[in-house]
Amino acid sequence: MKLTESLKTLLDEETALRFQRRACAAGCTAAELLRDMVFHLEYGVTFGEHVAQSRRHALSREGSTAALTPSDQSPQAAQLSVINSRGGAL
Repeated sequence: MKLTESLKTLLDEETALRFQRRACAAGCTAAELLRDMVFHLEYGVTFGEHVAQSRRHALSREGSTAALTPSDQSPQAAQLSVINSRGGAL
């Protein structure tokens, strides 16, 4: 999947700083967290999970899923936990 489209919004300074802190706590940038939130809203999974699912699907068509095994705590799981801590609300 090629990411070519940009989404932007304007926020007040306090809200922007709070979001940036939340992203830092999740180990990502504000842009990465925003992308994960959009993917979670639209697909029910973060961008990283969406990519992993696509790769697993492609590998399963080839008969080889052993190459991708889910880890216990990926960066995407940490980001999703931040999203879920807010009840999925944006």
